[in-house]
Amino acid sequence: MNPSFDFQSIVSSPEFWMSIAFLGVVGAGIRPLVRYLRRWGQEKADRITNEIRQADELYARAQALLDKYQAHTAHKEEERMALLQEGDKEVSFLKQQAMDQLNERIQNKEEAVAFRLEIIRENSARDMKDKMTDVLLQKTQQLLKKESASFRGNDTDRALEMIFKTLDEYKEDLKRP
Repeated sequence: MNPSFDFQSIVSSPEFWMSIAFLGVVGAGIRPLVRYLRRWGQEKADRITNEIRQADELYARAQALLDKYQAHTAHKEEERMALLQEGDKEVSFLKQQAMDQLNERIQNKEEAVAFRLEIIRENSARDMKDKMTDVLLQKTQQLLKKESASFRGNDTDRALEMIFKTLDEYKEDLKRP
């Protein structure tokens, strides 16, 4: 044995026994402390794990909701585009229909104007013929009156009656539509 190391003196010393008692007290106190710290760490880890799990669930729900909204938005965009196309078709149809109606109205107006012009022409021609007939009758009467002095009275009257009768018939024919 080593002369400097005396086991007996160390074991019999109060410091040794104090150290042993201290280690026993510390050893007895460390076990519950270690259990407490382990339990506390486990609870903390469980809480963190639970929060992470909840965050993952929230993320998954948010992602599902985002996907649902994106799908809904895409569907609504398709509906909007379909409505726009349908609206464009309807606008084109209505434009074409309005143009057709306008063209038909213009054609009807043109036909009405042409018809009225034809009536005006006919009336003008008839009026002109009537005026010409009246002027012709007046001139004929004037000429016959001048010339009747040279003819015998009976022949002149018959000739005038025949001319006036013929002109009146012609005038009546002109007045008929």
